[in-house]
Amino acid sequence: MEGILAIGKFSKQQIQVLQSFQKPICFVDTYYEVGSADQVMVDFEQAVKDVIDYFVQQGHQRIGYIGSLAEDEMNSGIDPRSLEYTRYMQKLGLYRKEDVFDFKGKYDVRAGYQQMISAIRNRGDHLPTAFFIANDPMAIGSLKALHENNIRVPEQVSLIGFNDVSVSQYTVPALSTVKVYTEVMGEEGVALLLERINSREIPKKVRLGTKLAIRESSK
Repeated sequence: MEGILAIGKFSKQQIQVLQSFQKPICFVDTYYEVGSADQVMVDFEQAVKDVIDYFVQQGHQRIGYIGSLAEDEMNSGIDPRSLEYTRYMQKLGLYRKEDVFDFKGKYDVRAGYQQMISAIRNRGDHLPTAFFIANDPMAIGSLKALHENNIRVPEQVSLIGFNDVSVSQYTVPALSTVKVYTEVMGEEGVALLLERINSREIPKKVRLGTKLAIRESSK
């Protein structure tokens, strides 16, 4: 074994085990600090800023969020999308704690459905006119909750998810989302690992950009 390409989330203990092999390591899609190893990450800061800027340009002032402000199940940190949403909304003077639907658990369809139901019940006539949702499965669950409560998307509530999973363009309405270039992340990870194997000593941290895929669920 000449090197390790580590993709996804790892606990601090798992990172220590990988580092114990004393081989070059490149972490891909691992959003927290991993010491002196190479790393390829999504530029979450710019991605979230792009979403909020788009909503503001469309005239939205009440922009809600569905995600988690707790440490993830790997105890490796808080989701950077949640942190950046809070930071940037505060900077714009638009942050309202009551419009953040925070939970601890899996980012799946069920969670999105339950959190949007909670938003509808708790906010009533003050429901945000736009929501940024931390991933596409949760956004799909949110679409179902809004439909069941006769809330029209995007006429009454606009939605933008994250990741651009393949099913997103086939929901009704088609889901607007942030496209993450996972193939490019993998390619960049392999390239960095080969560089490190072939003698580069200084670690590199690469942040890759994203792109807004605007479809029918937002205006």
